[in-house]
Amino acid sequence: MPSEWVQKLAEACLSGDFDQVMWLTKEIPASAFRSSLEELADQFQSETILELIQPLIENLSNNN
Repeated sequence: MPSEWVQKLAEACLSGDFDQVMWLTKEIPASAFRSSLEELADQFQSETILELIQPLIENLSNNN
């Protein structure tokens, strides 16, 4: 996913904006990853979502 998308998802999780999290997941092609994010958002599991996307965040940091 593009770096802007990853940043928006992280910000939505940190602010507890699960409507935004759900909207952002719709940009992911249907996959197990998307399903997992949607389920976690339904359960308001922002910390778990952040743990899942941590490798993406680290990759962005390493590329900048």
